[in-house]
Amino acid sequence: MARVLATLGVEDSYAGALGYYICVAVGAFLGYFIIDRMRRRTLLFGGFVAGAVLLMPLAFIPNLDPLLSVGLFTLFALVIVAIGNVVYVYPAELFTTELRGSGVGLAVAASRLGSAVTTFLMPIVVGTYGIATALGACVALLVAGCARRFRLGPGNVQPGARRQLRSA
Repeated sequence: MARVLATLGVEDSYAGALGYYICVAVGAFLGYFIIDRMRRRTLLFGGFVAGAVLLMPLAFIPNLDPLLSVGLFTLFALVIVAIGNVVYVYPAELFTTELRGSGVGLAVAASRLGSAVTTFLMPIVVGTYGIATALGACVALLVAGCARRFRLGPGNVQPGARRQLRSA
């Protein structure tokens, strides 16, 4: 984290990383409190949109003020961790009783695999292509997730379309 913040031009990257990790902790508790107060679809969709919006200035505007960079990045951490709680609840509500254990297990495993791959690749991409490219890729993934969620998510597919998708 300190390396990413240093790349963004933050002079005291360790203080910035501390702020980031405090927001991660706050985001975890915030997610715990809002998960039953908001619709899952709204929480997931809104989290993707908020995450993309918060990362866009970091990815596409060169030489941002370091304080603004830390603020945007810590807010991004808060949002992403808060919606991360959905991965444990939403799949259990989506799958039938017969598939629930496997579905939840697959969703959590995919989430952990994505986190591991991202943790491994982020320093390589930053070192090779720069921080703007790495954050731009994160924005692209968030927008793709948002579009996928909007187009095919539960409640957005026309009746009977799921049967057509399964038979295809």
